[in-house]
Amino acid sequence: MKDKKSLFSKLLILFLLSVLSSQLTAQSQDSSVIQEAHGSETGQTVSDDTSSESKSTAAYSDINLGKWDFFFTLDPCIYMNADDKSAPSPIMFSGGLGFDFFNDKAVSFQPKLSFFTNYFLWNGNNARPAEVENRTAQVLNFLIDLDAVHTWLFKNSALQAGGGISVLARFAFLANGVNSSDSGGTDTSTAGDDVSSINSWFYSNLNFLYPNLNISWMRKMESQWIAGFEGRFYFPLGALTDGRGFDTMMISLGVKVQKNFKGR
Repeated sequence: MKDKKSLFSKLLILFLLSVLSSQLTAQSQDSSVIQEAHGSETGQTVSDDTSSESKSTAAYSDINLGKWDFFFTLDPCIYMNADDKSAPSPIMFSGGLGFDFFNDKAVSFQPKLSFFTNYFLWNGNNARPAEVENRTAQVLNFLIDLDAVHTWLFKNSALQAGGGISVLARFAFLANGVNSSDSGGTDTSTAGDDVSSINSWFYSNLNFLYPNLNISWMRKMESQWIAGFEGRFYFPLGALTDGRGFDTMMISLGVKVQKNFKGR
């Protein structure tokens, strides 16, 4: 009898252990299913929220930039001159034309060409801006900006910020009223010699390269036009590398008008 009771007790214990094990297994499976369902639902909700947010962001702004746009600028520009024996830092008036490519991407590409003129003289070591009465050369300036820009769109306006590299292509020739045989900036040079020295200086020691930073704010005007203000800072790579600091740095602040040339 004792053997039967002992056997019955063992079987009962095994049965209870198996039931408990099956219950634990079932609960674990149910938890996994619930977590998967919850994760799927959460993922769907996040996806829906992201999609809704994206759509609401697109719908929020009244500005519709194309994949590429056309813009122009009018920028008074100050040219920093650290030499107190020549002209004070002159203010030049420039006009620029450019395109804004890949507006449908996070970062767009903005090439721009600006043009302005000024007077220069040669002091024996460097080309320096000159007043009218002390001029030797008339200089044509072609400033080529190659910039990467990010745009933030708001309800009725757009904010752009970026930077890049600029190439300042310059060509000097004798200014009106100056003869090639006139005395130059040194005791032994002529005005003609100085013009040659000025042109050589423009393209030596990286004097033609300007890393730049830029920022602009524009507001929706009519139809596909937006207009506002633009600021640009040009850092003189040549002056920075030969110890002249920010000499020849350029700072411009002007007007920017952009036309949506081709819609999305």
